[in-house]
Amino acid sequence: MAAPMTVTIQNLNGSWTLDKGLSNEADPMLKLLGVPWVLRKAFSAVTLHVHISEYTTTDPMTRKALVNIELVQSAIGGGLAGTTEKRTLNWQVNHHKDYIFGAVQGWSHFIGCSTDLDGSILPDLDLQTNVENKASVARFLQAKSDPDGIIAGGFLVEEPEASNFGNGLGLWVHTFERSVNSGWTLEQVWGFELIGGQRYFTRRMVIVNSAGQYEMGRLVYNFHDD
Repeated sequence: MAAPMTVTIQNLNGSWTLDKGLSNEADPMLKLLGVPWVLRKAFSAVTLHVHISEYTTTDPMTRKALVNIELVQSAIGGGLAGTTEKRTLNWQVNHHKDYIFGAVQGWSHFIGCSTDLDGSILPDLDLQTNVENKASVARFLQAKSDPDGIIAGGFLVEEPEASNFGNGLGLWVHTFERSVNSGWTLEQVWGFELIGGQRYFTRRMVIVNSAGQYEMGRLVYNFHDD
């Protein structure tokens, strides 16, 4: 189902499934990430479930609140084992390792908004990805275009629940990850978009391998009330 308005970028708590019909094809992205064919084949056969927990902790050094997001992924069918991923939204390096992607360094934080030339509101993105066509990659991550360059409707601009996040207008999650051994990078912006008149949680991403080849894609999730 589409995400209710009570589910926001500051409250992603709940169970989600990847909507493969609304998402871009995952196989080209997984291939660029170096995922073996056997695992990619298994992924195509499963229903991917993600349980998200978003919560705050206290930084022991600064005593400031830290937002954390934990994603526990499981699969129905296909024989894939589950994975758990933890992110702290402070743009400090997090270390993660699993059997699919290997050892990864990651950075995550909330970002506010900026104003486009046409006056529309979009994520204030400081692009980390190193590609030649940075402008088109940034436009895609900001939901201003599709992977093929066609103009998109943009992220929904939803006011943060607390004034100390962003600049008081929109709020999104921005992440950047780098493979320790393979050299690929993965940059994402998370938010909500209207698709067919319904509000969905989406993750827009660009993947670049060590040879400079890149793929862009959008993952769309259905919400399931626990």
